[in-house]
Amino acid sequence: KALQSQINPHFLYNTLDSINWIALEHGEDEISDMITALSDTFRLSLMKNNSSFTEFSQELQYVKSYLILQKFRYEDRLNYTFDLPADLPELYIPRFFLQPIVENGIKHGIDRLEGGGTIAIRVFLGRDLHLTVSNDGTCIDLKKMERLLDYDPDDPNLLTFELDGYGIQNINRRIRILCGRAYGLSYSVQGSQTVCHITLPVKTTLV
Repeated sequence: KALQSQINPHFLYNTLDSINWIALEHGEDEISDMITALSDTFRLSLMKNNSSFTEFSQELQYVKSYLILQKFRYEDRLNYTFDLPADLPELYIPRFFLQPIVENGIKHGIDRLEGGGTIAIRVFLGRDLHLTVSNDGTCIDLKKMERLLDYDPDDPNLLTFELDGYGIQNINRRIRILCGRAYGLSYSVQGSQTVCHITLPVKTTLV
């Protein structure tokens, strides 16, 4: 909230729009694509909403814009895919949890591989909402991740974090506080990939 209050979104968007027009006038399509993706990430992150939840479609768009920007950085070393159900209804999920997981996959997986690799995001809808974020590479300590993610929302020590893996702990705890201890994150290694499993309730309204 403090960051949002210090930024004038209209000035930011207008400035990015002006830069985009200059890029298009000079035939710089790649720069235009980067500016558009950056503008989308700012717009989605600064949208005012008092709820702890957001539309799943917005969260996906935020991640797609983030990956477009990372693609310019990593070029051929980064590929990404989305596997979504064709009839996925509008759902509500805890806001801003998916992008940090994707970022971790790039940082601890793709970035460490000389030839790069692929981030794959898959969505399965059953009694619960299941997402997986997989990345090429197996540089992960599963026992450590299990310890970091062992969290009971009824535990009074809510502010006790291990410094290493703070972001993942934060995401997992927010999900469990908002949705219950049956939900959250887990990790596994499947072949040559590290997979983050996310389980969420099927929430179709903000109420």
